[in-house]
Amino acid sequence: MNLARLDHIIFDSTVKALNEGSNITLITDRNTRKISISSDTAATAAAAGITGEFQYNDNGVHGAVASLIHNSASGDIKLIDDKKIYFGSDSEGYIQHRTSDGFLDISGSANGIVLSGSTIQIRGTLVGASPLKIAGGIEIVQLEGQPTTAMSFENDTKVYFGDNEASYLAYSTSRATAQLELSSSNAGVAIYGTSTYIDQKLGIGVSGNNITHGITLPDSADDTGKIKANAYVTYSSISLKENISKIKNPIDILKNIEGVTFNWKKNKKEDIGFIAEHVGKQLPQIVEWEDNQTYAQGMDYNKIVPILVEAIKCQQSQIDKLKKQIIFLNDVPLDN
Repeated sequence: MNLARLDHIIFDSTVKALNEGSNITLITDRNTRKISISSDTAATAAAAGITGEFQYNDNGVHGAVASLIHNSASGDIKLIDDKKIYFGSDSEGYIQHRTSDGFLDISGSANGIVLSGSTIQIRGTLVGASPLKIAGGIEIVQLEGQPTTAMSFENDTKVYFGDNEASYLAYSTSRATAQLELSSSNAGVAIYGTSTYIDQKLGIGVSGNNITHGITLPDSADDTGKIKANAYVTYSSISLKENISKIKNPIDILKNIEGVTFNWKKNKKEDIGFIAEHVGKQLPQIVEWEDNQTYAQGMDYNKIVPILVEAIKCQQSQIDKLKKQIIFLNDVPLDN
C-alpha cells in the first residue's frame, strides 16, 4: 500500500475507547483514497458470569447461563439440579436431575422415547411409576462372553396376566413351605403341549408334606378326592419282575379278609370296601401305613384282583373234581 498517495486517514471516534485485545478493522476506499479505522464494539463487551459458565449474546448484550457450566480441566459440561434441557420446538421432551427424589428425569414427547443401538444397558433398578408398560414383547438373549442371562423376581412378587389381574405367577413364602404359586382366573388353567413333565410329585387340593405320591388328592369323600378316567394301565411286564411265584392259599386269604359297608365320617356318605388295617394283617404289602404303624393311610384295591383270580381257579378245580365224582357215582348202581 502506497500511503503517500492517501490524502488522509479517518479515525472512528470509538477507537478511543478500545480495550486491550479489541478487534480493529482497516477499511480502504480506492475512489476517495481514504483508510477508515473502526472497532468491533461487540468484542469489547466484558464477559458475564463466573469462570466456566456458558455465555450468550442477546442483541449485543452478553450474559451467562448460570445453570450450565464447563470444566476446562476435564472437558465436562454440567447442568445443575432441577434445571431442564428441552428438545424440540414445542419443548415436550427434556432431561433434568431432580433433587426431590434424586432421579434423572427423562421426559419424552407425546409419542414417547426411542433408544436405539445394538445394546442398551440399564444398571440398577428399573421402576415403572405409572406402572411400567412394555409393548411389542420382551426377548431375553445370551450375550457372548457374558454370564447366563436371566430375569429374576423377588419372593412374593406377582407377575399378573390379563386385564383384571385375576391370574398371576409368584414364588410364595406365605405358606408353610415356600413354593412357586400359579393362580388362575375363574375359568381355570390350560396347559398345552404334546406332553407335560412334572419332576417329582403333584398335589391336587393338597400342599406341602401332604403331597406323598406321584399324584396326591385330598382325603375327602366328595368328587375332589376322585380320579375319573376311561382306563388305568399298570406297569406289569415280566422284564420288570423277579422272584416270580404263584399265590399260595388264595381262598384262605380271602376267608380272612372281610368286605364291609360303612359311612364316611366327613360327610356320612354310604360306601363299600375294606378296612385297610384288617387287610394289612393278611396282605401287608398292599397297605400303606402311617409313621406310627397303628393306622393305615390306604390300600391298593387292585391288588385283590390276582388273589380273586387264583381263588376262583382253586374253586373251579374243586368244582371239576366234584363233577367227576358225581358222574362216577351216577354210573355205579346202588346196592339193594
